Parts: sequence; C-alpha cells; structure tokens
Amino acid sequence: MNKHSTNPPSPADSPLGDVPENNNHVNTAATTPMEYISNPFTSSFKGLEIIFRTNQTAAIIIVAFEIVGAILQLVGNVIQALLDSSQQANAQSFGGSAPETGALVAIIVIVFIGVTIVLIISAIFQVIFKGIINYVTLCSMYGKKASWGEGFSLISKRFTKLLIAEALITLKVIGGFLLFVVPGVRATLRYRLVYMTILDRDMSGTAAMDYQKNVTKNKLMELLGVSTVAGIIPIIGSLVAMGGNLVQYKQLTYTYDNKIARPATHWLNYLGIVLIGILVLFIVAIAIIFIAVSQTWGV
Repeated sequence: MNKHSTNPPSPADSPLGDVPENNNHVNTAATTPMEYISNPFTSSFKGLEIIFRTNQTAAIIIVAFEIVGAILQLVGNVIQALLDSSQQANAQSFGGSAPETGALVAIIVIVFIGVTIVLIISAIFQVIFKGIINYVTLCSMYGKKASWGEGFSLISKRFTKLLIAEALITLKVIGGFLLFVVPGVRATLRYRLVYMTILDRDMSGTAAMDYQKNVTKNKLMELLGVSTVAGIIPIIGSLVAMGGNLVQYKQLTYTYDNKIARPATHWLNYLGIVLIGILVLFIVAIAIIFIAVSQTWGV
C-alpha cells in the first residue's frame, strides 16, 4: 500500500480530537487501532451505537430535519404538479398562442437567473447541512460531545474547501453517470468520506479527494455495503449511514496511514448489487408480461 504523497496532517492535530482525560466515553479516536469490520451491518450499527452514546440529541435533531425536508419536498412536488396542470389548462384556453419574441427572451432570462440563484442557495445549504452531519460523526468518533457553535465555526472556516470539493464531486458524479452508470456510482462511493477528511485534517478539497481516492482503493464495495444498509432501513437510514461512515473513516484511514493490510471484503457488501439485479429482473418481467398482454388483447 503506497502512502499518499501529500503527507496529510495527522488526526491528532484535528480540532475535534482533544478529548478530556476524564471523558467517560470509549476512546474512538482515529489514531487508535481497532478491529477491522468489513460486515456492513456490524460496522453501521457499531457506529450508530457510538453516535447515540455520545451525541444522541444531535442525531435526533438531524433526523428530524431530514424528515421535515422530505415532507417539504413532497409538498413542493405536489404544488409544482398543480401549477403545471393549471398552466397547461390556461394555454389551451387561450388557443395555445405563442408569446412574442421579446417576452420569450425576458422569460428565459428571468427563469435562468431564478434557477441560478436557487442552485447557489441550495448548494450553500447543502454544504452546511452535510458539514454538520459529518461534524457530529467526527465528534462521536473522537468520543466528544458536539457543540453547534463549534460545528458552525469549523464549517465556516473550511467552507470554501467544502464548497470546492462539493462542486468537483458533483461534476465527477454527473460526468460518470452521463458516460456510464458505473463510473458515477464509483465516484459517489470514492468521495463519500471527503467532508470528514476536510473537517478532520484541514485539507483542501482537491487534496482530500486525492487522499480518499487512495484510502478507499479496493474497498469501494464496503462503502456500497454501508450505503445499502442505510438505504433499506426506513426513517433512521441517515443515522445508520452516519454510523457506517464513522467506522469506515476510522478504519480505512488508520490502515492506510499505517500501511496495515486489510481483510477480505465481507460478502454482505455485495447485497446492493444483488438487490439491483433483482429489481432489474422484476422490471424486465413486468415489461415482458405487459407486451404479452398487449399482443394477446390487441392493445
């Protein structure tokens, strides 16, 4: 295993790592060795246990925000569908006449500006929210109680680095999905722990991405396994993902930095691929049945 050429800062220098000597929590600092856990269910729920032991209130608040956000998104989609239906009805009532060229250009410009503003605001809030999630995860890993003031202060200091990383990762993921689905999925998994790296080690966005590319080499399936476990568990799936990220970040960075061999990937990490395969077969079966019924009944 080749050590990263940029020689990333030690986790011992992390602003999150100064745990008091009288702290009653289990020492889970990234600099201490641990049993490597490849089973995605075991690692996710072990991390979840650590989070609830150290930052239960913060974890519950995060889940509450995600539930509220999902509800608001659903309401927004319903409103948008109603508006689209209303606009279509109005267009038909006026005979579908096309607007003048000047009015059309003005509408396009206004829509473009509006979409740009919304995207910028959305990106800012996304970086802050993801930053808070990863800050709480890191605090839990270090056995430290999360402080909202410290969290927002840390995110504000490293906001530019987080924003650049978010933009680059988004471009890589979108580009990967446009080229072929698999590269997009690989990019999503490869850079899953970049936020934690930036907050923990104060690395630049590009340096953190390069570092995680090496850290997660040959272990992307384990990150997929954690994602699968979080995806199949309702309501607290985001907390399960945080727990999985906690354990994965700790053990992957520790074994990489110290050039320690890693065990073989547990077979349960391939569960996601199996589920995707079952879903594809189900869709194909439905399509075949639909075609057969259509031909039989002449639909």
